[in-house]
Amino acid sequence: MSAAGQRSAEKAMRAAYTSPEGYHGPDSPRRESERERLVEEVADALPQEPPRGCRVEGCEEPHEARHRCKKHYAKWWRLREMRRPPPEDGPALAEVVAECRAAYAAVERAVGDG
Repeated sequence: MSAAGQRSAEKAMRAAYTSPEGYHGPDSPRRESERERLVEEVADALPQEPPRGCRVEGCEEPHEARHRCKKHYAKWWRLREMRRPPPEDGPALAEVVAECRAAYAAVERAVGDG
């Protein structure tokens, strides 16, 4: 291709990619500012994250878990464990221990006889 033909091809490609404001290559500072504007516009449209502080009134510590600081989360966890009712659908601990002892004694008898 001749130099004149190459220039006309480049001109045609440029015309195909020309925006209303004119051609801006991928590294153009104008295109960068457009990207930055779009990023800011999208960031402004996103919902803002709520403040991440402790939910206990008067506490200014940053939140750790469940919207509580480390100290208040630990206290919540301890109280939660103490308030938890014992399981109702399983056998009582004494029954389980008695069954285990009986099974152990049966194994000892079987092994001791052999």
